[in-house]
Amino acid sequence: MKTLIFACCLFLTSFVVAQEDRTQFLWDMERLRKPPKVEWGQTQGRLQAVYYQGEPRNGKPTRVFAWLARPD
Repeated sequence: MKTLIFACCLFLTSFVVAQEDRTQFLWDMERLRKPPKVEWGQTQGRLQAVYYQGEPRNGKPTRVFAWLARPD
């Protein structure tokens, strides 16, 4: 019985270790920690347009648009 429990724990641990390695491979954390380039757009009352550099799509750069609302 102890052997079976040990084997199950070893089996499940291998998935956790494999998942950690895979996560490190999928994400470039150093690049993701750096903020993107931001361009401020026009202001409408308390709203302001903001554009920032997004992730490339099909090898081409992307630009993201958002509204930023600021409280009084």
